[in-house]
Amino acid sequence: MKKEEYDFCPLYAKNKKCHDMEKLNCYLCACPNFRFDDEGIQKINTKTQYSLCDIKSKDGRQGVYGEKIHQDCSKCGVPHHQDYVKKHFDLDWKKIMQKCLL
Repeated sequence: MKKEEYDFCPLYAKNKKCHDMEKLNCYLCACPNFRFDDEGIQKINTKTQYSLCDIKSKDGRQGVYGEKIHQDCSKCGVPHHQDYVKKHFDLDWKKIMQKCLL
């Protein structure tokens, strides 16, 4: 993707990755387990939590940024592995290609 879709991610230009993985698959860049609410999900003491991981991945964490709490997914690679894609997206690629050709 870095070669063919160079403007997809701003990190491509910096030659950086969002996750420290040898074989990073960017297919699910926007994780289906990430939850966000502009109004806030809940108050924790005096801070407002705006995002979280719906599956509570052991590799994710909650980061505190001033009065805001956000999910930090940078150490989590759950949706970026081929097995995850195969498990959750059982697609018949031949049927998809046929529809594209119609």
